[in-house]
Amino acid sequence: MTVTLLVCHLLTTFYFILGALTFQEGALVQAVRRGYWVVLDELNLAPSDVLEALNRLLDDNRELFVPELQETIRPHPHFVLFATQNPPGAIYGGRKVLSKAFRNRFVELHINDIPDEELKIILNKRCEIAPSYCMKLVESMRELQGLRRGSRAFAGKDGYITARDLFRWANRKSIGYENLASDGFRVLGERLRSENERMALKKVLEKALKVPEISIEQLYEAASSENLERQLEVSLTAKNCTIPADEITMARSIAWTPAMRRLYALVEACVEHKEPALLIGETGCGKTTVVQILAMIHGQKLRVLNCHQNTETADFIGGFRPARQGDAPFAWEDGPLIKAMRDGDILLVDELSLAEDSVLERLNSVLEPGRTITIPEKGGIDVEELVAHPDFRLIGTMNPGGDFGKKELSPALRNRFTEIWVGSVSSAKEMEEIVSRRLISSQNMHVDHAHDHAKELALFWEFYQSIAGAGQAKTCLQTRDILAWAQFIIEVESRQGPNAMLGYAAFAHGAYLTLLDGLGLGLGMPEETAKTLNRKCVEYLCTRIQDTEVRHKSHLLF
Repeated sequence: MTVTLLVCHLLTTFYFILGALTFQEGALVQAVRRGYWVVLDELNLAPSDVLEALNRLLDDNRELFVPELQETIRPHPHFVLFATQNPPGAIYGGRKVLSKAFRNRFVELHINDIPDEELKIILNKRCEIAPSYCMKLVESMRELQGLRRGSRAFAGKDGYITARDLFRWANRKSIGYENLASDGFRVLGERLRSENERMALKKVLEKALKVPEISIEQLYEAASSENLERQLEVSLTAKNCTIPADEITMARSIAWTPAMRRLYALVEACVEHKEPALLIGETGCGKTTVVQILAMIHGQKLRVLNCHQNTETADFIGGFRPARQGDAPFAWEDGPLIKAMRDGDILLVDELSLAEDSVLERLNSVLEPGRTITIPEKGGIDVEELVAHPDFRLIGTMNPGGDFGKKELSPALRNRFTEIWVGSVSSAKEMEEIVSRRLISSQNMHVDHAHDHAKELALFWEFYQSIAGAGQAKTCLQTRDILAWAQFIIEVESRQGPNAMLGYAAFAHGAYLTLLDGLGLGLGMPEETAKTLNRKCVEYLCTRIQDTEVRHKSHLLF
């Protein structure tokens, strides 16, 4: 029996069993007594004082002293201890260097890259694909490893592809070299943030697989707006639909732009192949929304866990909580990860990168093909090892590193996800489509009037992008802000009496509410820069509002 454990629950602890506080041997003590094999994964993430407790067990005399029992345990003859770790340093999430005294007690093995011939055999046997495909995949991998990514200079040869990426590509079970190249671009190319890097990868795939030019536009033709709207409407109108009314309204207001259809198709492919997906993009670009829509269409429950700097392992796994029933003062309660794994739900881990690496690395075994997790915190006679329900899916979202102190994930964790880069809205036409759909779906505005407002909002957004530059000022007006502006217009135009605002009056007041009154606050922007931007925006609004009466009534604004 092999048990993969965290080192934080190695020895002993107390649990509530049948209403009483009961002493329970930890996973390591049980393994030592019974002769199990133990793997201590990510060894150099554990505190040094915890690891030093293993010294006597790793010595020649092989003993484990348990202070709580005042007992020295001799290991079972079949007991074996293994450990794994990534190289120390900042690249791998700040993993530390283990002390010489501790490392001396292990036989250290450095694991090199898998040789090409062995890779071909593994791909053929594990992924069940033809030997000719295996050869082409390995050739493509070696070609890509010869390239270097400017955006990830320290990644070296792993910048474009790793062994895990190769297996993920092979598991897509492509038929034909053109489909193989297309799936390769979906897996490897759609995570790249630079257009130059995307084109470089595309050329390598076309050359290595000897296929015609990959048409990126045709990759997502199947995810047409008509098909997606039809599937969504079927789910929303089903007899057993339990989706709240506000979420139904939100779903029907989605504009299926090319970027949104691309994102949905990529995430759905990950769900179909049981791959954990990681969506990376700026705030307000639709990452969370597309997961909500996917859960609705697939008829699965969506559980959401929002990470922050103080997120703990217990927030994922669960823990002992005050009991609501029975005689026991405390009872174990599964966390959202465990509930989703048991019930076959979709778990959305929002703002994944805000949590500490030592917490996130607990997900490693869940992200592997076996999709299992060991729960030593729960206690009991035997440590529970949970295998995920076949329908369980895990999707993470995060903003790019450097966004208000947010960091990139360690390569060890990031590589276990199928990464998808979610770009921001790129054109005024796309923004107009998004806003128009939101205004029309409110049913409080005539279609022509909604299109007029959407066009003005999109033009203002385009103007602001042109004057804001590439710094923090650009983040002051994003898709989420434009939609809030549109919602304000809907609200004030539907009012009756003296508080009602119509046309450009609502448009002007909305500009101040969503942007101008708070422009530059909390961004560290120089005051003079904020004033200049504010003045240019007001001048632009004046040019758009030709009605003298409206401008006179809005004299506080202009």
